[in-house]
Amino acid sequence: MNFLRWVEVMSLILSIVFLVTQVAWPLIRGTKPFPIFRREGELERGLDQKRQEKLNKSLEHKIGRKKR
Repeated sequence: MNFLRWVEVMSLILSIVFLVTQVAWPLIRGTKPFPIFRREGELERGLDQKRQEKLNKSLEHKIGRKKR
């Protein structure tokens, strides 16, 4: 029974930490809640932008080579 009580207490603590770090603290600071999910989106957008720039340079290089 002690194990179940321990799991219950740890679950409660983890839930509180999650709510504080992902909801309460961002709202206090004036930012959007759940920054952990937005961070991945920002990184993905940055990667997509870099890939697109690389593709554009590659295509411009190929087009320039064919025009000559």
